Amino acid sequence: MKWQGGRRFCGREPFERIWCVALVLALAFSVFDLSWMLRSAYFARRAELADEASRTTFSLRKTLFRALDGTEAEAETPEYAQIRTHLQSVARIHPHWEACYLLKKRPDGSVYFLDDIDLNREFEMAEHGEVYADCPPEIAAIFESGRAVVHGPYRDVFGEWITAADPILDPSTGEVLAVLGVDISVSSMRAHLVRGGVVPVAFFASIMLILLVWRGLSKLRKRRGLRLAWLDPAAVAVLGLVISTTLFVSNRTIENSRLKSEFSALASQKSRTVMNAIQTVRGREFESLRRVVQGMGDFDPATFGLLVDQFGSVPEIRFWGWAPEVTEDERPAFEAAESQRIGSAFAIRHHPESPSIEESENPNHYPVMLMRPEMGLRAFGSSTPGLDVSPLLNFGAGLDRVFRSGYATATPLLPAVPGTDIGPHKLVYLTVPSPTRASGVRGYLLGVFEPGHLLKTAMNTTPDRNHLIRLHLVEMTSGAGDTVVLAAHPEAR
Repeated sequence: MKWQGGRRFCGREPFERIWCVALVLALAFSVFDLSWMLRSAYFARRAELADEASRTTFSLRKTLFRALDGTEAEAETPEYAQIRTHLQSVARIHPHWEACYLLKKRPDGSVYFLDDIDLNREFEMAEHGEVYADCPPEIAAIFESGRAVVHGPYRDVFGEWITAADPILDPSTGEVLAVLGVDISVSSMRAHLVRGGVVPVAFFASIMLILLVWRGLSKLRKRRGLRLAWLDPAAVAVLGLVISTTLFVSNRTIENSRLKSEFSALASQKSRTVMNAIQTVRGREFESLRRVVQGMGDFDPATFGLLVDQFGSVPEIRFWGWAPEVTEDERPAFEAAESQRIGSAFAIRHHPESPSIEESENPNHYPVMLMRPEMGLRAFGSSTPGLDVSPLLNFGAGLDRVFRSGYATATPLLPAVPGTDIGPHKLVYLTVPSPTRASGVRGYLLGVFEPGHLLKTAMNTTPDRNHLIRLHLVEMTSGAGDTVVLAAHPEAR
């Protein structure tokens, strides 16, 4: 007796056999395609992790690693703090990272942790200088080869991992100063592949469903003697349209949610990066500014051009100061200077009952802020409480005393309207958290950053042909949400 299962399933009619062949081919193709897609997604994820590690090492200041050797005392040095802060900032915009650490190698060949970033993991972080006893040989070999690797899956005491390791090379000698490691767990990789496979699985399942519905409708029509030949394709077409629309909407919703989450994390971190950069401006920049303004007394807008030339002759100046107050008496001159694009001068006016500033030629009027007319900057006033700017601005003993004492006051100036046209350009606003407020100083922080990398880090803005974007205005207030507003535009060259 011959087996009749295949005939019962496929049927005798040519149409039924075509349907059977289509079903088998669809099933085989779906299995093959899904396997290929998962494999491609797996290696794409590994390549993406390698790129992220490479970009991170590229953003680090390599020279900071030269003096680090894993001793306990160096954990308190500014160089170590700068490296750690930078890595923490980068890690925040990569929420899928489960470990981020720096490795170095001692002369005896042992590999140790230079830093291990806290990513809210369930297990303890490695201590500074702690030996990495079970360091994979493939990662340890980077100190000799100088080549980046993606290693894994491998298992250690903490779990099963895939690691992207990238060398940090000395720009002068090419020596491997340290190795950056970025880990994701194998379980998270599996979850990523499952999420990526949902749509193709649903797509192939919908094809199978359409074929089954087509088969069922055809048999039902024949059983009941219906002669409506158009019923089968019409029903299948409607079902296919409904399923494809549902898949499209679902996939779009999931993708938008993912992009929104990634952009939110990116924007938040970029904002922190800008604020950290503002707070760490030190050294020659402020010293140069102090030398320029130290002997200044009061002046009117007519002399502004000469002062701009003097300011512009100091190449180290990237950051230009604090502009808290313009009185009603000064407003006409201020507005005239703005309308004529000849610039503006601002002053800190200390409280009448406070001691005078001995270092200033004019104890009642100490100008610390100048604006280049070609920048198209416009200052805005505020009567809201301000913030402690003493960590940011330390031009000299006299000014430092003013900032710390909190004697400065502010009066409203021109209204700040987001998106206001300034000359031929348009302002772009980015809101970020403000630093700690303490002294009650009120006003706005205005600055210019050269060569412009801070702005390119801060927001997705297309640079000009010379890849130069300048950050033009930083407005700090303590209004709703304690915000800092960055206004900027590309500067044509």
